[in-house]
Amino acid sequence: MEKYASNVHPRQWFLRRKKVFLEGLTKQLMFYNYEGLRPQKGGNFSDFSPEQFKNSIEYAISVIIELFDFPKNDIEGFMRIACAEIVTTLLLYCTTEKPQITLALDAIIQLCESDHESVMGEALPLLLAKQLIDDLSTEMMQRALEFIGEYSNGVCIWVCSLTIFRNFFDPS
Repeated sequence: MEKYASNVHPRQWFLRRKKVFLEGLTKQLMFYNYEGLRPQKGGNFSDFSPEQFKNSIEYAISVIIELFDFPKNDIEGFMRIACAEIVTTLLLYCTTEKPQITLALDAIIQLCESDHESVMGEALPLLLAKQLIDDLSTEMMQRALEFIGEYSNGVCIWVCSLTIFRNFFDPS
């Protein structure tokens, strides 16, 4: 890290590259069962407990916090910065294991000390921006929106739509 950005504080470096870091972290969390930081061979979703999975998410986030010199006792502050990117990556790229995504979202919401509507409300604009910038398939976007609807029993779609509508048409 010092070789490429010797005069940049680790936190600033993280903020510049957070999309890459958080997408990689999220994909690793979803596709590997952690035992420390090593993936288990041949593991599947039924091989670990929900509590282990939540603990691995908390551990991975605490490592990122320490690595990039964020305050160790302010996990909520870090999650305000990282939450939308993590949730968006979950919704777009990790739709094969819905129970696993639900557990991950529950753990993230618990770390944020927030609720479903707020977290999804923060993630939806980024989800829509990724649709436009990355030219994602309509099917991928539709699966993400369907999952949001299932996960929140339809509440988040309406709340998010109203929030975007208000911000777009009444920016004051």
